Amino acid sequence: MSLDAKLAPQMFPRRWISQRGVQNMEYQRTLSLIERSIKAFS
Repeated sequence: MSLDAKLAPQMFPRRWISQRGVQNMEYQRTLSLIERSIKAFS
């Protein structure tokens, strides 16, 4: 499992996602940005 996949549940709790009505595609796009940021700073 990748680092962002481990971080994601802590950063984006399911309650927050459902309250905000965040679409799965937006969530995946956010994970991609996080992953890119991690790679850029590592």
